[in-house]
Amino acid sequence: MKRKLFICLSYVFAFFLTTFIIKSFLLSFAKDIITNLERSIIATNNGLLIITVVKGIIHETLVDLPVFLLSYSFIYFYFKNSKPSIKIFHLIVITLFLYKLNRIIYQDKWELVIFVLILIFEIVLLIIFHNNKENFAANIFVLLQVNFGFNCLLLAPFLNNWGIGQRDLISGIKIGANYLIRDAILNFVSLSFFLPFTLGAIFLSILSVMYTLRLETEKREKEKEKELRIMKNFAEEAQVWQELHFLLHDLKSPLMTISGLNSLNEMQLESPQLKAYCQRINQSVETVNEMISEFLHNEKRKDISVNELIKFVRANVIVKNANPKVVFKINDNLPQININRIRMARALINIIENAIHAVSFQEDPLILIKVNSDPNGNVVFTIKDNGIGIPDENLEKIWNIRFTTKTGSGGLGLSFVKNVIESHSGTIKIYSKKGDGTQVEITLPGVKASGSDFNNRRQS
Repeated sequence: MKRKLFICLSYVFAFFLTTFIIKSFLLSFAKDIITNLERSIIATNNGLLIITVVKGIIHETLVDLPVFLLSYSFIYFYFKNSKPSIKIFHLIVITLFLYKLNRIIYQDKWELVIFVLILIFEIVLLIIFHNNKENFAANIFVLLQVNFGFNCLLLAPFLNNWGIGQRDLISGIKIGANYLIRDAILNFVSLSFFLPFTLGAIFLSILSVMYTLRLETEKREKEKEKELRIMKNFAEEAQVWQELHFLLHDLKSPLMTISGLNSLNEMQLESPQLKAYCQRINQSVETVNEMISEFLHNEKRKDISVNELIKFVRANVIVKNANPKVVFKINDNLPQININRIRMARALINIIENAIHAVSFQEDPLILIKVNSDPNGNVVFTIKDNGIGIPDENLEKIWNIRFTTKTGSGGLGLSFVKNVIESHSGTIKIYSKKGDGTQVEITLPGVKASGSDFNNRRQS
């Protein structure tokens, strides 16, 4: 609220400042115009009269300039996210208000017809470019042309009956031209400037519209190319995952063969040490077989301790990425969790890898991983980094399966993570601010242990 009030007051101050600066400059300029008019009448000099007319047009254009430029720029930026109808309403009100102040400061008459014509052109520009911020400079230039072009009509004697050109300085020039019987010169000069400037403003507006349409078309084409590229990545990844599933499924057959042959060898061996080796081989085969099953079947779950999960995660992340400082803080007496270990580990690894990427440009990169329990018996994982953070406009997009800020990434990361967490009846929340790091909080339901199991865990 304070910021909006400050912006409004700044524009009002800018209006008064520019108006009084221009007025102080125009005092001497108006005297020069009157002097030229007197000299042209005395010498009956048409050339000097034309110069006087042009100076008069410039004078009136500068008088009105702060009104239209400041009102348009204020609406353009202050109401940039508003609907066109709201913008138009405020543009009319603010322009009328500033024009009234302008007439009070100069103590001169209203030129209502010219004012309405320029205001209509302003409204048309606002409607066409209300969502386009790149064309602001072009719009201001168009307004300058329109302002000058329509002010040319003030000096056209044939428009006197329409109430145009009633200001003091303009009336003086018209009276002088009428005295010299030079009304035709005023009409010619007025139209000679009005037509090219007004048509030029319209032509520039059309060019701006065409340029805007071209930019929008290029933007849509780039978005389509991006979508096609993402879809291609999805198709390739889907094919890779399918092939991986087939490969892992096919691995079970040789594993069963290894296990069976190893059991036969164990039965024929007499050495206790060799039998122990065979038992270890069987255990390893069973572990690999269990990991394959968990990978292939999402619904396959088992109760494991948090330490077992963290141990698996550390083996796959920290060894590979030892550059940032990673601190683990795991509370004691945490309840077990019923999870698919492979998929849950993959989800945690994904988050930690994101944190590693986020702190890669920091002088003292730090990642803090805490695990504790809440009063409801849930296990809470907190991964916090001091990295670059996430901009506010991206916080809602990060769960989108197609959204990514990494080069060469398919955008499956956090979407996959959220899917895994929610399939385990858990929740995930992300708190982040650009330049201030990111915190990810994952909550998973703990396994409610029986009294004997709980006591055994405490004793161990």
